[in-house]
Amino acid sequence: MDVDELFDAWDRTWSGRDPTGFESLCVEPFAYEDPLTPEPLHGVLSLVAHARKLWKVFPDARVNATGERLTDGRFACAPCKILGTHMGRLGGITPTGRFISCSTGPCSMCSSR
Repeated sequence: MDVDELFDAWDRTWSGRDPTGFESLCVEPFAYEDPLTPEPLHGVLSLVAHARKLWKVFPDARVNATGERLTDGRFACAPCKILGTHMGRLGGITPTGRFISCSTGPCSMCSSR
């Protein structure tokens, strides 16, 4: 799988709310973090639980590429933004019903073996 196929599948998994999609994309040991995780999440099951929470908060969430995907053969970077309507409680923030767009800035990274 090349870098574009990898990140296209990652984007489809998030945007399509397909928790099974993470299994084929993430090799254990696996760690994931974003601004909404106080600590890195370890393992696909932790990522799936996190994704399901976010899908409840942002039921129309989707991921869009914002720039060229880069790789050096070991690490890959895919700039993107997340879009969705805030419909559920997120930490101490009550639902606003507003559409949001958040860049993952500057990029998402993964390493290959």
